[in-house]
Amino acid sequence: MDHFVVFPVNEDGIFLNPKLVGGALEDAMQPPFNFSDLFIYSHGWWTNGNNAMAEYGQYTIEFTKTFLSMQGVISPPTDSFGIGIHWPSTLSEDGDSVREAFQFASYYQMGRRANQVGANGLFATLRRALRVRQEISKKPIRLTLIGHSFGCRVVCKALQFLCKDLDNTNTPPAYKTFVDNIQFNVILLQAAFKNDEFEAGGNYDRLIALPKLKMLVTTSQFDLALNDVFPAAETANNIAHLQLHEAVALGAGGPTQATIHAYNAYQGGIPLKLQSGFAYAGVPVLGNERQLVADLMGLHAARIASGDYIKDKFSGSHSDISSPEIYNLIAGFAFQ
Repeated sequence: MDHFVVFPVNEDGIFLNPKLVGGALEDAMQPPFNFSDLFIYSHGWWTNGNNAMAEYGQYTIEFTKTFLSMQGVISPPTDSFGIGIHWPSTLSEDGDSVREAFQFASYYQMGRRANQVGANGLFATLRRALRVRQEISKKPIRLTLIGHSFGCRVVCKALQFLCKDLDNTNTPPAYKTFVDNIQFNVILLQAAFKNDEFEAGGNYDRLIALPKLKMLVTTSQFDLALNDVFPAAETANNIAHLQLHEAVALGAGGPTQATIHAYNAYQGGIPLKLQSGFAYAGVPVLGNERQLVADLMGLHAARIASGDYIKDKFSGSHSDISSPEIYNLIAGFAFQ
């Protein structure tokens, strides 16, 4: 990553200093910069500012190291700009605060907030960056968006609003054409939302309209947060709203049925199983299929057995997303 910044937003997804953010985005999208790639990251629930900085720093360095080692094999970025979105996903930025004891109770609040941050802060970021790029530079750009857990809601909701903006009669045709030709790589690491959200009427049903969008979804049965806690919480929420069906997380493991709605919306998808030692050469090339569903169960089991990852009693391997195998998966998916 050649340049990387973090933009903080408030509970409503509004930038804390919009003039500075807007100015930085406009500068980055025009000469003398010549970025070929834009990366956007969003963390998930229960991540304070310090942890977000550490998480983004680790991903930036480790991911960059991975694709630099692949020069001449795949087509990694030659000049890139990264943005990390930090949104308030905890009750307090102070990890020692008494309020942290009530963090579990904020599940529904933070789930709604993640969508709000995507609809406001990240959508505004995308629209400003892409419109400036189209109006001034006019050079194409490849866009890679990475979300983890509730951060996947942030990413997908922003793209949902981008699609709505493209449908607006006041949107310039030249801008619509520009966006239609952008390669969108959407990477959803252990996504904490229901697996039917891409279906008609779902929160993210318009993403399929972006003609050059492709999606990587990871799943794992070792993710206790998504396999045990999520269905209990979301099914209770469904019942409260008179929707009498069980909720399944997109990132949950198990049989193919766990992601069948994602397959349906994306006209087929390719399943992939990751094991210890997985390398980018094992990533299949997507043809008419626009979605790759990677099962991390084998990799997670091996990392627990070797002591490379200590699973959390509440979330299991939900946050085991920073390993060489996963970096290879992302690089092979986005840049082959």
